[in-house]
Formats: sequence, C-alpha cells, structure tokens
Amino acid sequence: MQAVFGLYKPRSGDMRNGGGTLSKIGFAGVRMERAIDNHAYWGIEAAGATSGGVAGYAEYLFTAGTETSLWGDSLVVGTRAALGMGGGGDVSVGGGLLLKGGVYSTLRLTRDLGLTLEGGYTAAPQGRFRALHAAASLNWILDDPSDVTAPDRTTRTEWVGGVERYNAARRDGSVRSLQAVSLKVNRFVSPLIYLSGQAHSAYGGGAGGYSVGLIGLGLQAPLGSRVRVGAEGLIGAAGGGGVDTQGGAIAQPMAYVGVDVSRSVSLRVGAGRIKSLRHGPLNGNVIDFTLAFTFGVAGHGYR
Repeated sequence: MQAVFGLYKPRSGDMRNGGGTLSKIGFAGVRMERAIDNHAYWGIEAAGATSGGVAGYAEYLFTAGTETSLWGDSLVVGTRAALGMGGGGDVSVGGGLLLKGGVYSTLRLTRDLGLTLEGGYTAAPQGRFRALHAAASLNWILDDPSDVTAPDRTTRTEWVGGVERYNAARRDGSVRSLQAVSLKVNRFVSPLIYLSGQAHSAYGGGAGGYSVGLIGLGLQAPLGSRVRVGAEGLIGAAGGGGVDTQGGAIAQPMAYVGVDVSRSVSLRVGAGRIKSLRHGPLNGNVIDFTLAFTFGVAGHGYR
C-alpha cells in the first residue's frame, strides 16, 4: 500500500476544456499492489487534484510493472505502466482514457516501510492533456505472498459503508447541507492501529459529481465487551459538484463509537470536521452513520 503525492507539469500551451492554459497540478492518492512473483506485480491506483485550479479532477487506473533489487533488498529499481480513466476539473481528457508510464527507485527504510521516487509521462489520447509527472510515495509492505518462509497469520480487515452529512461551501458563495455515501477499507497493522482508505460521493444537497478520496491512520479500542471507540486522521482530495474546496486538498479528522451486533458486524456513529487545507471556505462539522463488517485475511508475515 502506498500513499502517493505528486505533480503534473503539462506541456506548454495545454488548454482547459473551457479555455485557458493549465498550470502545474498537484495530486494525492493511494496505490495498492500485489506481487505476481519476485519481480512482477499488478495493482490499482486512485488520485485526485490538490492544487492547480482543477478541483474535481480524479483518476483511477490499473497498473502493472516489474522491479529488481540492488544491494540486497535496500534499493529497488523498476518500471511500470498504467491504464485507466481520468476526468473532471476542466482538464482536457476527451473521453477519459488515460495512459501513464514511469520509472522509479525505492529505498527500503525498514522491513515494512520504503520511500519511492518516480518520474514519467502521462497522456490522454482522446484529449489534449499531456504531462510529465513526478511523485514521491511512502510504501507500507503489509504482507508478501512470495515469502513462504514467513509464518502464516491472519490480518484483521474491515469493510465499512454508510452515509454522512455536513454543511459545504459552494462556489456561488452559499453554504448548504451535503449528504454523501461512504465506503471505507480498514487494514489493521496492530491490535489497535489501522490504515484506512476511503471514497465518498455526494447523493444529496445539489452536489452531484462531488467526490472525496481519503487516506490515513486510525486507532480503535474496546470499551467493554460490545462497545468500541475510535479516532481517525485523514487527508486527501475532493472536488466537483460546485463545492468550493480551494484546489482540492482536504483534511478530515473523525471520532466514533460502535456497538457490536454480532461477532463480525457493528453499527457506528461518528463526528468530526472536514476542512480545506488551502484556507478555502470548506470547513464544516461532519456526522456519519456506518455499518462495519469485520473479517480476517490470511497471509504471510511482513518482509
């Protein structure tokens, strides 16, 4: 799993759909990869714009690549390609098809953590968007299916779905209630701490097309036999639907309490705040109601 932060540098003269030139575009996202063998892998990635005046731009891609280790496992070099869809934010991508290619190097910081630097080229064949890209990512190695010497273990994982509500600033200057559906995947890395990846999409409040992608860390602890309390620190990108996110970068800290209705299902209610990180007008209290499904994923231990 990788938390990715990067920058697009469009070609000189690249135009928006509505006219005007594109400037540098900052983006943030998440990528999850699965090893095929000791060198090849496949994965999926999603990212959204955080700066550059293209709030609402998002991309979703399938990726595959190959890599090799140098100096033991301390340094890894590789190349990858990605194919998927992108759009929004007035970026000229035509029908949405997006192609990406890059080379990268990963420095292993610990057995479980690595830092990756990547450079490459991104193009929308059906539109005018062409850009060099550079990205840095923090990698967390959750398990390694090729490491047959590692002991088997089961990792606690949660699928969480629900709805949320908050007052959202709009580009017309108004502030109105917004309702969104949410899907969250939580992967525990210790009995109390988990990594979270989340996608939110508006269904009410006159904000059709508004989407949010978040990543972060969470803490969850039992409070008695059936009650759990937790807190999350999340950052990501948001845009679309006429919501004024001032470039797209947001933070959303949350706290929640849950009641187990069975060994694998719990009901949760949470409260927090969503806020633009670029001093934009989006700044509202959040209330959410979710249903969580808990299960175990079998795998080998960390490398």
